Amino acid sequence: EQIPLKKKDGQNDERANPRFLLNLKVFINVEGRVITNTTVNISVGGMKLRHALPADLGGSFDVTLIRGNLELSMRCRAMKNAEEKEVTRLLIEHCNRLDVLRTWLVRDSSEAAG
Repeated sequence: EQIPLKKKDGQNDERANPRFLLNLKVFINVEGRVITNTTVNISVGGMKLRHALPADLGGSFDVTLIRGNLELSMRCRAMKNAEEKEVTRLLIEHCNRLDVLRTWLVRDSSEAAG
């Protein structure tokens, strides 16, 4: 289902960029090595991935999201905080078509609610 996430206490997630439950295929290109993954949730600021990434990922890399036969390219970097042992989150550093990503998120969340 593609709906806005709620916090564990049931309250709405009040982030600047709301996250949405959305499974999209992801291709991560790190210096010619392509890693395939799937999003668990996503916002215009970043995404959480289903499978952990290699711990040696550093710097920025190219990411392509796939939705049906559409592709959306962006530049991302891996993120993790001190409590996390694995890298499963990406921060979107640059995307020329955030309008397309916003459309995907809004359309999918409204379809799930309808």
